[in-house]
Amino acid sequence: MKFIQWRMGGKIFLLMALLVLLQPSQHACSQANAPTILVLNSYHPGYIFSDQELQGLKSQLPPETQYFIEYMDAKRISGNDAYTEHLYNIYKLKYANAHFDLIVSFDNDALNFLRQYYNDLFPGTYAGNLVLYQPFES
Repeated sequence: MKFIQWRMGGKIFLLMALLVLLQPSQHACSQANAPTILVLNSYHPGYIFSDQELQGLKSQLPPETQYFIEYMDAKRISGNDAYTEHLYNIYKLKYANAHFDLIVSFDNDALNFLRQYYNDLFPGTYAGNLVLYQPFES
């Protein structure tokens, strides 16, 4: 599994993201080979913490980058396995024919979801978690 967690304290995440996005892609992108990124956001639009993470990510990547952003709403709906299963089914249907250059998860709920369903939903796609405070433990 090509899954890495980066710490935002350094510029390692952004460097790795740029290296992945700037290499020749094997995927056909709809906007003249613009890189495509799926962002799995643990929270909801308007949650300042993750809004700032998204703003920081976008500020460091090429302007033509296409973003697909999924808000999981974990602050409002937490610990509900049926809800998580519904998200899985929605993403499986929605992204069945999609190809991403990079997948980024914001915070633990998205990271745990990605760890659980990565091989089924997004096999072979580079993925990582953008966090401010927690080192990756394999």
